[in-house]
Amino acid sequence: KATSINVLLSEAKAIDKTKLTDSSVTLLTNAISKVENATNQESVDVAIKELKAVLKDLVYIRSVSELNALISQASAITNPNNAVYTANSYNSLIAVLELCKNVDTTDVERVSYLTGCLESKIANLITYIGGTN
Repeated sequence: KATSINVLLSEAKAIDKTKLTDSSVTLLTNAISKVENATNQESVDVAIKELKAVLKDLVYIRSVSELNALISQASAITNPNNAVYTANSYNSLIAVLELCKNVDTTDVERVSYLTGCLESKIANLITYIGGTN
């Protein structure tokens, strides 16, 4: 088990923090520190769980132009007669698209986060069997 903890720590430390938003850098740094300073099995388990969660949710810095490109891409996606995509996946895309259209473009954290969200919503649209996109 110690080996997998060391591998996880090595992977976490190898992440280029210059590519992360400030809040992600803080979360990652704190999570690494908690693992390194854990003194018993329970605190190790809690710290590892937190580090894994932080790693899964890291937000990489994204530009306004990347966001705008995704907004254009998402805006072109239609769901005629609700027959192509499931309602939940399409409505979820539209909800995030609206947030993206109205984001404060000076807020790097929010732009980066929403860019990742919109990218994920586009990638995870669920088509009906027989639906065409």
